[in-house]
Amino acid sequence: KYFGGYNFEALTVDLRKYFYLRPPSLGIRALHYARRGQDANIFYPIFVGEMGYVRGYEYLRSTQELLERYQLTVNQLSGSKLMMLNLELRLPFTGPEKLAAIPSKFFFTQLAVFVDGGVAFNNYDKIKISDASYLNNESAVVFSAGMAMRINLFGAFIIEPYYAFPLRENSRGVFGINFLPGW
Repeated sequence: KYFGGYNFEALTVDLRKYFYLRPPSLGIRALHYARRGQDANIFYPIFVGEMGYVRGYEYLRSTQELLERYQLTVNQLSGSKLMMLNLELRLPFTGPEKLAAIPSKFFFTQLAVFVDGGVAFNNYDKIKISDASYLNNESAVVFSAGMAMRINLFGAFIIEPYYAFPLRENSRGVFGINFLPGW
């Protein structure tokens, strides 16, 4: 139970597996976050395009642009629950001499190619794996692919500029930046 006027519980399942291929590595992450309880759906919703989730589906410049470009509404990309999957192929760019293309003792970076997928929703029975449009207002399963550079600051913080291509009709590449504590 959270402090204040909201009554709900939160559950997070975050599974990660790394395959080291010498020197590249493959990272796989599956995440499920769910709020349950009487106030789960009225507390601030989770947006599938938030930092660290599915790259390329930020709010863009406005919610109107999201509707015009992808035929999606913010309600189709948000909810009290989230399921997502990330795949990344990472190559050490700067770092330890034996691993990285450019040796450095202080500046650690990786180049990455990624595929992200996810869905945000309120009820498990309302998920439809189809090309949801704003006309039926179903939760939309969205995917993106792209490239990123992960900059490791002191082993505790990741700055990740990226260029993502949302895998939908009429999509264009989107530049973004993530500030992450790990993944």
